Amino acid sequence: MRASRDTAIAASDQAFSLHPEFGDSGQILQRNLARYQFGLEIFSDYLPSLRPLLSRIASWDEAAQRRFFHDPGLRLALEEAFEHLEQRALKPPHPFERFLADAADEFSKDPRRTYTEARLSTGFSVGSLREAWIGRFERPEDARLQTLAANFRASTSEAAQCLVPDAQVLERLEQAYGILSTVLPHVGPSALSHISAISLLDVKKEEGSLLSGSGGDLVPSTIVISPLQLPNPWDVAGHLLHEGLHLKLFDVVRTQALIQQRELTVVIPWRAVRFSLVRALFSFHVYVHMLLFKSAVEHADPRIFERYGQPLSYQSRVHAMSVARNDQTAHHGRSLDRAKFLREKLQGEWSPHLTQDGRNLVEWLTACLDEVEPGLREPAQHMGVAV
Repeated sequence: MRASRDTAIAASDQAFSLHPEFGDSGQILQRNLARYQFGLEIFSDYLPSLRPLLSRIASWDEAAQRRFFHDPGLRLALEEAFEHLEQRALKPPHPFERFLADAADEFSKDPRRTYTEARLSTGFSVGSLREAWIGRFERPEDARLQTLAANFRASTSEAAQCLVPDAQVLERLEQAYGILSTVLPHVGPSALSHISAISLLDVKKEEGSLLSGSGGDLVPSTIVISPLQLPNPWDVAGHLLHEGLHLKLFDVVRTQALIQQRELTVVIPWRAVRFSLVRALFSFHVYVHMLLFKSAVEHADPRIFERYGQPLSYQSRVHAMSVARNDQTAHHGRSLDRAKFLREKLQGEWSPHLTQDGRNLVEWLTACLDEVEPGLREPAQHMGVAV
């Protein structure tokens, strides 16, 4: 029985990372890179000063170009240039011209650091390849990063202060990276590959204390996490997975549409505020993966607990995505309860508001978990929640 369960978890872990449109991060990031490369070619028709930079950037290998274009500040500037192109407002002099030139100069001098990293990093990074840097986003001196900072404050709080990590914080983050990559050797690295920057932030939100969050379109390639979550590396791993998955789906929707009516909002029984349908779909994407993570932790090789400790041996806050502590008595207090509700709605009354790609995503996510959590397809227990 143990062997069959382990086989199902391993198969699901791999399946979640194979779909060419929704799962394979290599292909997802490649499509985003191609979009930016093509965008620069179009931009250069309107901004001739960019033309010498195109061949220079094209001379870098693919890994270097991915790193260069995964910079939060540069990505925001690129998206603004796309918007100005659509609005027929892309013409010289344009701030993107100097930004791209300086970003390319910065990267050429030291490919280990991108433009935004050089200005906002605390000097610390995490991951086996040091792939995510830890930064302070709230009050940058660089004028080019003011929009990024304003978006960051709007997403968190005007009074938010980013923290510089100490040795214990770095250790917990490193442990979390190790847990994810060991327990889910396909899904873990896939989600982490979409994170280029991490901010440590303790702030109150309308719905309570912030546990973690992703920058999405406003602060690309970036996540925030509360220091209050750091004592338990297993829950830190869950937060990294959660937010990395959000960034992954943001990267998916750069090149394809999943929702037909983005302005549509829906009622969610475990929140006091309405969700946009986009948020509901993104939530389902995360909850399904979290079910796999929890199952993988429950059936993990005992040696991993010798290395990182038992999840219940650490202090943990009770919440639905915790691998340590959930409120089993709360209505929709577990990931499974929430995933079942969202699956039923997304394949039922909300389905007409999704594109065909959106409907394919929901079915693919559900099918990937059929052998691990067949209960996901069972009817949800909910109380007449309507759009």
